[in-house]
Amino acid sequence: MLENISTSLAAGSTSLALVALLTVPSILNIASHLRSPKSISEIYSDKDGVATEKSVQEYSAKIPKTFLGIFTIAGLGSSIALAVLASIKGWDWIFVENWLNVAQWVELHVISLFLQVLTSATFSLSSRFKQSV
Repeated sequence: MLENISTSLAAGSTSLALVALLTVPSILNIASHLRSPKSISEIYSDKDGVATEKSVQEYSAKIPKTFLGIFTIAGLGSSIALAVLASIKGWDWIFVENWLNVAQWVELHVISLFLQVLTSATFSLSSRFKQSV
């Protein structure tokens, strides 16, 4: 039984570290997005062509962003509920793992917020990519 606990704890800790590592760019981008002045949006263009005014106005990412928000909140809520119930029931053998799971969902929620804060992810991320190349 002790081997299962240490394996579970190692897996939970490793995955928390990995998710934390992947969350750092989102936190940095949120901070830079909130600090930088809002620029006037320009027409998107890439190697396939240039978007028209009409296509830019018709583009909407509300539905995917809504689903992303709903599912990350549901995952965070269920992980908190599981951790609290396990703590109340006295399941000490999985206490740390449950709270590591909550921390992972918090980090995933931060990434989700990053994606929802940007009103135009295509423009923002493509301009950042062009600057770094």
